[in-house]
Amino acid sequence: MRDLIKKLLREETGKSYYLPEEHPIVKIIKKLINSNDDYETETIDFYENDSKEIKIKYSVNRVRVWPIEDGKFEGTIYLNIDGLLMYDGDGWMRFYGYHDIPEYVWDDFYENILDYLSKFINITNSGEFLMDIEIPTQFE
Repeated sequence: MRDLIKKLLREETGKSYYLPEEHPIVKIIKKLINSNDDYETETIDFYENDSKEIKIKYSVNRVRVWPIEDGKFEGTIYLNIDGLLMYDGDGWMRFYGYHDIPEYVWDDFYENILDYLSKFINITNSGEFLMDIEIPTQFE
């Protein structure tokens, strides 16, 4: 129902329902994420019965946010993955794709960012506030 209302509003007004890039909430989200841009965790390799450390370096590409009732927000945060590393005991190995690490690590990564944001911004819940990840084909 909410999607239908947004679609009708956009068609009737001819305007986007997204908050503009200059809006304080959009600026705050970008600033918060870009100032907390490293994620580290440990994963278990069940086949080798070994744990490995994973680091994800990321930055905000763009933010699409819209207000809903009672000062809460929904939206999508588009991230760039600037570095994906795993320490395997011998040294750090660079990875280049989403599927190079377990999916549950990405789930924890999403939750970590949304938990951090929710300390500062009143978002509906992590299921409503989506994050898309764009992974460049080559890292610098």
